[in-house]
Amino acid sequence: MEKAIVSAAPGGRMQTPAPLPSSLDSRIDFKERVALSPLSQAAGFRFIDGWKDNLILGLDADTCLSEGRENKRIGIGAMAALLDHGSGMALHLVHEGATQGTATVDLRIDVVRCPSPGESVAAHCSIDCVTGPFALVRGKVIEERTQELVATSIGTFMLDANRRPPFGQHDRPSPVKGGAQNAGDYLDFTGAVFGADFDTPDRLPFRESFVGNTTLGVLHGGFVAGFLQTCMASKVGIAVGRVPSDISPVSFTTEYLLPVAPEELSVVANIKRRGRRVVFIEVIGHQGGRSVVAGSGIFSVH
Repeated sequence: MEKAIVSAAPGGRMQTPAPLPSSLDSRIDFKERVALSPLSQAAGFRFIDGWKDNLILGLDADTCLSEGRENKRIGIGAMAALLDHGSGMALHLVHEGATQGTATVDLRIDVVRCPSPGESVAAHCSIDCVTGPFALVRGKVIEERTQELVATSIGTFMLDANRRPPFGQHDRPSPVKGGAQNAGDYLDFTGAVFGADFDTPDRLPFRESFVGNTTLGVLHGGFVAGFLQTCMASKVGIAVGRVPSDISPVSFTTEYLLPVAPEELSVVANIKRRGRRVVFIEVIGHQGGRSVVAGSGIFSVH
C-alpha cells in the first residue's frame, strides 16, 4: 500500500504530493538516515518531512554551527551545510542511485538575510531534474516561526558517488558517536586559523565531525562551502579595512574540483573587483599541492 504525505509546500501552501513508493517508505527511516553523517550528528540536523522529490530538514539555533556564544544565531555556514545536506537527502528519498552516495559538484547560495538570533530554520529542498548520473536540486531556508525567507540555493549533485572511493579504507575517519555538539560557536567548531593579512592562507584542520560521506571519508560539501564563505568574508574585511559586522554576503558559489580529503584544507583568495560598496572575490582550496575546491562570492560592504 502506498503512503502519501500531506505537508506544507516550500511556498507555504498545503499540497498533497505524489505518493511515496511503499518500497522506499518501508526501507528508509529518514530520521536515522539524516543523522548518518558525522557533521549532521554534530550539528543536530533534524528530519521534518519528506515526499516525492522534496525534503525538509530543520536546525535549531543552539547548534555548534551557530554564530555567537550568548545570543546564538544560525549563520551562513550553517545554512550552506543544511541546504547541501537536505539536497542530498532529497535525492536519497526517491532515486536508487543516491542510496549509493551523492557528491556535490556545484552549489550556489543567495542570501536574503541572516536568521534572527534564537530562531530555528528549515531547509526546503526540491529535485528539479535528474539527467544520467547528475541531478539539479533547488532549496530555500526559512525561519520556522516567522516563515520568512532567509536564503536560497541551487546545486548539482552526482549520484552513485560511492562506486569508486577516492581514498583507501585506512584513510576513512571513524563515524562520530553521540548527538549534537552545542558548546561554543561556529569558529570554535571549525578550529580554523585565519591569516592575519590578505596573502596568508586560511587553514581548516581536519576533524572527524566535518565528514559528510562516511563511505568515501570526504568532507561534507555544505560545510566546505560555508567555510569558504567565511574565508571570503574575512579577506574582504582585510582588503577594505572593515570589521566582520560590516561585511555581508550577497551570493556565493562553490565548485568541487576533486573530493575534499580528510586532511587540512588551505585557502587562498584573490579580489576580482572592488567597488565602493560591493566586492567580488574568489578563493581556491588546496590539499597536498592540488586545487580541490573553488569558490566565488559577492559581498556587500556597509
